[in-house]
Amino acid sequence: MRKYFLLFAFCFLSSPSFAKDVSSIYPYPKAAWNKSGQFTITASTKLVIPDSPTQTEMLTIDALQSALQKQIGYKLSVVTSASYSGSLGVIIGEPSSNSLLQDHLKIIMPPGEGMPSTQGYILDISQNEILIAGSDSNGTNNAVTTLAQLLTTSGSSLIVNAAHIWDYPDYPSRWVFSTHNLLVGSQLSAVESIIDTMALYKLNGLQQNDFKYAILQIMSSNYFQNTDSLKSRLAKKNIEMIPGVIGLGWSSGILYNDPNLAEGLSASATYEMESDTGRLIPNPQTVIANGDFESVSNNQFTGWNGAGSFYDGPNISAFVDHSVFHGGSTSARCTNFVQGNAGGNCRFSKIVQCDSNKSYSMSAWVKTQSLQGGDVQMLALGGVSGQQLTFTQLSIPSTTDWTRVEVNFNSLGNTSIRLYVGIWGGGSGTIWFDDFTVHESGLCDVLRRAGTPVTVTDKNSGRQYVEGIDYVTIVDPWVDSHKDSYFPYHTPPTFKRIAGGVIKNSDSIVIRYYHPFAAVSDNSGNGSVMACVSEDTLYKILGDQITRVNDLYHPGSFFMGHDEIRNMNHDKICMDRHKSPADLLSDNITKCHDLIRATNPNADILMWSDMVDSLHNAHNNYYLINGDLTGDWNKIPKDITIVNWNGGNAKSSLQFFEKLGMNQISSPYYDVGNTSTIRAWRIAQEGVANVKGMMYTTWSNDYNFLRPFAYYVWGAGPNIYHTPLDTSVLSKTNFSVIAKVIPDPFDKTDAITSVTMTIVDSLGNTLNTFALIATGSNNFSTTVTNNYPQGFRYTISAINSQGMKRILPTYIIAKPNNNAVVNSIIRESSLLLSNHPNPLSSETTLDFSIPHSGFITLRLFDMLGKEIRTVVSKYLEAGKHNFTFDARDIPTGNYVMELKTLDGAISKEIQIIK
Repeated sequence: MRKYFLLFAFCFLSSPSFAKDVSSIYPYPKAAWNKSGQFTITASTKLVIPDSPTQTEMLTIDALQSALQKQIGYKLSVVTSASYSGSLGVIIGEPSSNSLLQDHLKIIMPPGEGMPSTQGYILDISQNEILIAGSDSNGTNNAVTTLAQLLTTSGSSLIVNAAHIWDYPDYPSRWVFSTHNLLVGSQLSAVESIIDTMALYKLNGLQQNDFKYAILQIMSSNYFQNTDSLKSRLAKKNIEMIPGVIGLGWSSGILYNDPNLAEGLSASATYEMESDTGRLIPNPQTVIANGDFESVSNNQFTGWNGAGSFYDGPNISAFVDHSVFHGGSTSARCTNFVQGNAGGNCRFSKIVQCDSNKSYSMSAWVKTQSLQGGDVQMLALGGVSGQQLTFTQLSIPSTTDWTRVEVNFNSLGNTSIRLYVGIWGGGSGTIWFDDFTVHESGLCDVLRRAGTPVTVTDKNSGRQYVEGIDYVTIVDPWVDSHKDSYFPYHTPPTFKRIAGGVIKNSDSIVIRYYHPFAAVSDNSGNGSVMACVSEDTLYKILGDQITRVNDLYHPGSFFMGHDEIRNMNHDKICMDRHKSPADLLSDNITKCHDLIRATNPNADILMWSDMVDSLHNAHNNYYLINGDLTGDWNKIPKDITIVNWNGGNAKSSLQFFEKLGMNQISSPYYDVGNTSTIRAWRIAQEGVANVKGMMYTTWSNDYNFLRPFAYYVWGAGPNIYHTPLDTSVLSKTNFSVIAKVIPDPFDKTDAITSVTMTIVDSLGNTLNTFALIATGSNNFSTTVTNNYPQGFRYTISAINSQGMKRILPTYIIAKPNNNAVVNSIIRESSLLLSNHPNPLSSETTLDFSIPHSGFITLRLFDMLGKEIRTVVSKYLEAGKHNFTFDARDIPTGNYVMELKTLDGAISKEIQIIK
């Protein structure tokens, strides 16, 4: 993982020779342009804060001050808006509650711009002042982050080029997924480094999933010191904590509290009583004949061809090996995979007879040498039905000595099973198999709770025996002593009769019980284990968990971990409810939702999409779900936000939940090692209502793609740099429109397909369009015939080859007093501006009068509308004023001096002669 060491989530460069312009801002802003001049932050610069700043604003202000102090050795002097009356200040806050900032913005904002939407901001930098204006407190924080990207150190000062930035995020939720273990110091440090990177890129939510959230009641003080550190870091960076709760599907957190809450599969075992102890009597037909590969005839393995058995590529890809073996003197060696099977498969498969509803364990020994490609598997299917009974994800190293792999399963209603061991889609190298066996598990991993009763009956008479009277209570110590949801095959507990009971030696006993099922199991039978949704104890545990997490973080959102629920509706308590899995799951989701609401009524509630998505896992025959999940999406609270990870059907799945009226956040990345899934999700989201954001999701702690993720979630599509036109174009016969448009920087195939200037009326209706033509280096321009001498409104838009469109704000170009174009009345008669001498050669005195106190600017433009200098930018009282303007460094030519106040603007042409 790449690490970033940051100050206030951004880096200050130390070279005074390089001052950055708006092209260095990341993620790219919606609209930005450079202006002339620079602002220098020195010890005399004032930081102007709101009279009554919000808590979030104060965190932003404090963080900015701390970063400045670390960089240049001092903090800025702080004054409130009410006491500020000069220039050379950094004014920060929200215009809606800060009249001073609002007044200053009115002067510098190009007509028509307006404040951006939620979490947006305007950052304006001139020679005399920096305005940091957030649409809300989060926007203020985003503006400061942007400002920091533009700062350059110069001795004990900071320099920033003059610029205007208007920006907002496409989505309010820009989250990052974390599974870091907060009990471990190195893990805490890792996630805090990620938080710093998030702040740099304006990512604002950490969706954190620590197993300990389910067991906070036993955590030490060290753990809570770490969570306190995490909370402090998040608060300073203005990043929301979204804790994960209610882990279902992968229910290890729940089962740590009570392992017997695992969903149980019904099983039976037959015992013969001998010396007061039961001896397991398995079905003699449930064996893998020649599974040790010792029997060979004509250089082929006997018993593996015909009568329901086969193996791929005898003597082509599968060979008898007498020199390498685990047991006995022979093994099966597989190599040259494609030669033996077009698909690269090299598998050994056999149908064996079994009893229904029995718990089985099968195992094999595997050895590899330079194995590349393929999927090593050990599987069980219904012999007739083809029903899948195992779901393995074995992990076999490319080269390894003999390794045992184990898979456990229940035969369910099948009386024959097809067993496999082998490799699917092999590439190169060699793999050996040996000692492939299956056996009945007996009383292994017996669940003991009300919903999973154990019954013991006589095989012949059907008489039911009484626990504690006729036989010793059946308990598997493994279940209660292993709180890690790991239920492998192990030596099962013995069945013992009680002297004085009715069970006699030589009796045949049938024991019916329930055992857990580990889906998607690994080499040793470990995998996802589901908790039973029908036990009341579950909700007591979940309620306590939610309360503790709420007390720990006081979060604004909770994330429910309902995903990949692979086992349901098998144990007695579920079956006795006579409900479909759709009803059982939706009832559980609703109860979990209500537990959160009871604890934190105002919290947002989120959940994974897959188990309520008709295009994903919400269907019939999903893994070992006993019944149909179809329709569960209609029975859950619609105020739950869906976190959609159905990447295979992204657009259709997004539209599915859109039709249900549910908010969504997409969940891209999934450790693919490139930007493809992030980009695909961002494009799929276009035009879908109620998508609130995206969550960068990694299960392997790969955070190398946070930078491109920030690009796509903040504002994907063409990035347009354009300096708005000004009123000087109204006096021209023709005028040029120029823009620089940047395609997707993370998609080498992306190109800009069109750039358009659109002239609109006051209602936004299109009056005319002009195509901007590419002129090289991402530059586009067009020449417009001036048919709008009284003014016009326009915007610029661009489309890229991905189909993404970006549109700038609508700018207003208006002559003074043209109220049909300008929203505010310009009282030209109230403003006086004159200069003497005119023309001038070195300096001139500017005289002007303003009718009302307020913020004013005097700016000099050339005849093409380019700003040459800001002469004055400050607060002035009503009345007459004069300033001396030094023109010695300005070339000979005609220029326009503009005076702009809250009452309007007036300009005067002046001539400079050298």
